[in-house]
Amino acid sequence: ERTKSLLGEIKELKGELAALRKKGGGSSVESLLRDARVVGNERIVVSTVEGMKPDGMRGMIDAMMKQGKVAAVLLVADSDGRQIYMIGLRDDLVKKGMDAGKIARELGALCGGGGGGKGHLAQAGGADPSKIPDASKRFEDILAAVIAGDRRSHEEG
Repeated sequence: ERTKSLLGEIKELKGELAALRKKGGGSSVESLLRDARVVGNERIVVSTVEGMKPDGMRGMIDAMMKQGKVAAVLLVADSDGRQIYMIGLRDDLVKKGMDAGKIARELGALCGGGGGGKGHLAQAGGADPSKIPDASKRFEDILAAVIAGDRRSHEEG
């Protein structure tokens, strides 16, 4: 009987924790979207998110992409001297040849780590927090080149 009671309490607490995380994540997503930068004619999010784990970062990127308000996202979490870079790309950018996995490998190498993933979502790790601004700038430069190239092809046609 005591075991059943404790298991029920654990289940209830897990539900409350999930609800709190979802609620907190929702407001964070809104704040990140408000602070989105404009590159060319597209909005992108490049931000540091304190204390986030990879699953939470993926969830935030999924939420932003589902809203359709941004073309690309780079979230960076710094924890105990290790960085996690999470990259998300809108499907149309992937169809144009962009690859989040390749970007993750490049950013990881830039920051003393590695990375990889799928075309639309990838993760990199870094060991040098001083490289976060360099990685963020490189991400923006990659996107700017693709977006500018896309604009030129439309202007020519």
